[in-house]
Amino acid sequence: MTNMRLETRAFHDGTFHLEYEITRTRRRTIGITIRPDASVVVRVPKHVSQRQVDEVIASKKGWVEKKREAILASESARPKPPAFVPGDILPYRGKTLRLVVQRGLGEPPSSRIDDEAGTLVVSMPGVQGTTSDVQGLVKGAVVSWYKTQSKALLPARVSALKATVGVTPARVTIKDQSSRWGSCSSRGNVNLNWRLILCPPAVMDYVIIHELCHLKVHSHSAEFWRLVASMVPDYKVCKQWLNASGYLRDF
Repeated sequence: MTNMRLETRAFHDGTFHLEYEITRTRRRTIGITIRPDASVVVRVPKHVSQRQVDEVIASKKGWVEKKREAILASESARPKPPAFVPGDILPYRGKTLRLVVQRGLGEPPSSRIDDEAGTLVVSMPGVQGTTSDVQGLVKGAVVSWYKTQSKALLPARVSALKATVGVTPARVTIKDQSSRWGSCSSRGNVNLNWRLILCPPAVMDYVIIHELCHLKVHSHSAEFWRLVASMVPDYKVCKQWLNASGYLRDF
C-alpha cells in the first residue's frame, strides 16, 4: 500500500469547524473522503493552494456534515458481539468462523477449529437449563479457546518483531482489557489484549510494534510516530481499522 504523507489541518468559517488530514497527490482535482470512523482526509493536486482547499471545503461543508453525522449516528448499527448460538459468525485473525455447537459431548465444554469447514466447533454435555444458560456455557468455551490462541500467538509475534524495533520487553502479559488494545509500563513490560486474536494479522502486528516502540519513546510525540512509520508505513490504516472495530473490545 502506498505511503502518503498526511498533515493535520483545520478549517473554520465561524459556523463550521473541521479538523482533517491533507495529502498531496497526482490527482487533478480536490477530493474529500469521509473514513469509516468519521475522520476526514482531503486529497489535493500538488499545485493547489490552501485558499483553494478552503474554498472547496466551504462548498462541501453541508455534505461533509451529513456524511459524518450519518456515520456517528450509525453506532447502533455497528456489528455487535455474537449471541453464541449455532450459526453465529465469529471473528478470528481478520477472517470469520461459523459457530457449530455439538450437544451431548464434552465434559467440560471444549472448542476446536475446523479449518477445512471454516468453523469453530464447541462440544458440550447435554446440559439442561435456559437458553441463556446454554449460551453462557458456549461463550465460556469460545472465549477460553480465543485466550488459548492468544497466549500462544501474541508472545510469539512479540519475539518475532522485537528485533525490528531493537528492544526486548522485560515481560509480555496477555490481559483482558476492555478499553485498550495494548499498553506498556515504565518497567519495560508489554501488556496485550487477548482480543487482538480477532484482528487481521497486520493490525495485530501494528499494535505490538506500537507498544514496543513505547519502550524507546514513551510519549505519542512526532518522534514516536516517525519510529512507528519507519516499520509500519500503513499504520494510519491500522489505526482506522481499530477505531472502526472498537466494538470487538466488548466481545
